[in-house]
Amino acid sequence: MSSAADNWALGCLLLCLLFGLTLEEFAAPHFRLSSMEQKDIDDLIQSTIEKSSSENHPLAVCLKKLLIRDHKERFTAQQVLDTLDKGSVSV
Repeated sequence: MSSAADNWALGCLLLCLLFGLTLEEFAAPHFRLSSMEQKDIDDLIQSTIEKSSSENHPLAVCLKKLLIRDHKERFTAQQVLDTLDKGSVSV
């Protein structure tokens, strides 16, 4: 079994933390990641991160990479840990 779905779920949880949402609010019909285009997801993350940091903020990098629709390109748990440990990487 692939861990890609688990990593997507981790991205959703991190996004909830970033936006200060509960999982119920996150699952609201107006906020469905599954119906959003990849660029819209990236823009949503970026606009929130820009309020306090740069685009290379480790959390922004992790979120963008965890919420990539193509599971083959999605970050692994180790890549998340490495990114957070390094502090900043380019997207």
